[in-house]
Amino acid sequence: KFKMVGFGFLLVLLLTVEAIENNFWDTGYPIITSELGFGESPVVNVTENTIEAFQDGLHRGASSIEFTTRLTADLKIALIHNVVASNGLIVPLSNFSDLPEGTLELNDVINFIQNASDLTKSDQIGMNIMMQNNPIEPGYDPDFKISSEIVTRIIDYQY
Repeated sequence: KFKMVGFGFLLVLLLTVEAIENNFWDTGYPIITSELGFGESPVVNVTENTIEAFQDGLHRGASSIEFTTRLTADLKIALIHNVVASNGLIVPLSNFSDLPEGTLELNDVINFIQNASDLTKSDQIGMNIMMQNNPIEPGYDPDFKISSEIVTRIIDYQY
C-alpha cells in the first residue's frame, strides 16, 4: 500500500515541478478546478465526468478540470466514479464497450482539451485526474496499472 501511495505522491510531485518549471500556472489568474458543472435553470447540476460538466466549469471561470478514472479489463481508461457502473457491471472487470452509453474515455477528454482553449481565460487547461483503484473494491489491481496507462497517455499527448 505504501509503495503505491509513495509512487502516486512522487508522480504528483514530479508533474508539479515540471509544471512550475515550464510556467504552466503562470497565467495571472488563480487556479480554479471544476469537477461538476452547475448548468442553467431548470437543470441545477450537470453530471460529473461529462463534456457538458467540463464545458460549464470552464465557461464559469475554471482553469482546470477534475475527473475520476477507472481502468477497464481491456485497458481503457473510463471516466466513471463508482466501481459498479449504472448498468450493474463492475468497471475493472468489464470491457469499455460494455459500460453505459455515454461513458467517456481518457482520449475523449484529451481531445476536448485540445479544442477547448476558447472556454477559459488561460491558453492551457489543467487536469486533476483521480485514479480509482481501491483494495476493498472488486477488480482491485495490485500493480496499479491505471497510473502507468494515464502517465503514458499524457506524455504521448504532450509530445
